[in-house]
Amino acid sequence: MIYPLIIVGAGASGLAAAVTAGRAGAEALVLEKKEQPLKKLLLTGNGRCNFTNLNISADAYFSHDTGFPERFLRNFRTEDALSFFRELGLYPSYRGDYVYPMSMQAQSVREALLQGIQGLPVSIRCGIAVRNISCDIKKRLFSLQYEGGDFQCRKLIIAGGTPAGVRDKEAFSADRILRSFGHHVYPLKPALVKLLGKNGFESYWDGVRHHCIVKLQRKSDGKVFSEEGEVQFARDGISGIPVFQLSHPAGEELELEGQAAVIFDLIPDLSEDALFNALNQLKNSPYHAGRELRDILTGFLPKKLIKAVFSQNEEAGRKTACSLSEGELRTVSGLLKAFPYRVSGCGDALLSQVMRGGADLREFTDQLESRIIPGLYAAGEILDIDGKCGGYNLHFAWGSGILAGRSAAESLLGKAL
Repeated sequence: MIYPLIIVGAGASGLAAAVTAGRAGAEALVLEKKEQPLKKLLLTGNGRCNFTNLNISADAYFSHDTGFPERFLRNFRTEDALSFFRELGLYPSYRGDYVYPMSMQAQSVREALLQGIQGLPVSIRCGIAVRNISCDIKKRLFSLQYEGGDFQCRKLIIAGGTPAGVRDKEAFSADRILRSFGHHVYPLKPALVKLLGKNGFESYWDGVRHHCIVKLQRKSDGKVFSEEGEVQFARDGISGIPVFQLSHPAGEELELEGQAAVIFDLIPDLSEDALFNALNQLKNSPYHAGRELRDILTGFLPKKLIKAVFSQNEEAGRKTACSLSEGELRTVSGLLKAFPYRVSGCGDALLSQVMRGGADLREFTDQLESRIIPGLYAAGEILDIDGKCGGYNLHFAWGSGILAGRSAAESLLGKAL
């Protein structure tokens, strides 16, 4: 049997493509290597599934094709994602700009998609790991081989994902398959992941959670990236949403320079002048003049973080307030507002939420059809685009799947949808 459309991967983008193509009347077969579809979706948003964002913008995405995010968002807006899920019977709940299912359970999103294909000319076969795909361009026919046999189809969507957050790395082949068709695929590297460092004081701050501004300045172009939020400090490095948001440019900097320089504003609620004035006021107070600087700072920072800051200059931390000169107070204020940290690596793929890199988008149309192999499409994580935390990556998964599914169905049916 020759299928009109086969979709490789029953993840977020694959199921969005299947629903879209099926609603248009195109028969589709979805192949999934795992024993159940949408397994990874259940882990998103700590099991709550932040599935889009009210403030989607192109600058929340990274891609070598710098113009693609803006073009994509013209084709698939937040309103389009909300409409797609409302039609599936899933209603949103808002936490600021973050959008969740009203149930606050990722399982609801999974069930909405699986129920959405019922009654459509769409079937899912799990436990099928596609090992190789070939194409007879003259016959416009794709052949997909797996351990138990093969399938053939007229149109093919690769939505096979990446190894992010998955132990079974050997089973991933989407990047290899696209390369076999002549596509350039940027190496897949972890993103939205913790940053690692060995600065000699990590044991002091281990276990601390603290609200900071975190900045990264790239040497290559001088561009500064800045994020604010709760940082989790550990003995092997740093994590938390602001760190995850910086992990893509940090990873690029690590590849170019071997290390990345991060700066912490440990007291973002006060300007450097305001912090100096507060410390100077305490210095001149008869109640604090005899206290050590490190003890005075407990009114500003967790004690373990203070130990880390002064770990390489304990003498300064032990000075009494009254003995500090104005210059020394200025130095301390500056250090707390710009505490340096050397990053030497990123967490591995198992710890990452997404991967940066993937198939070069310049080799695909804006409807995500290959410019090299007609009838071949790609969607989701395997494409060279990744976003920040906050629903951006799932927004791209739905949108890319919908665009690819719609385009494949239009080609099969010979009409615009």
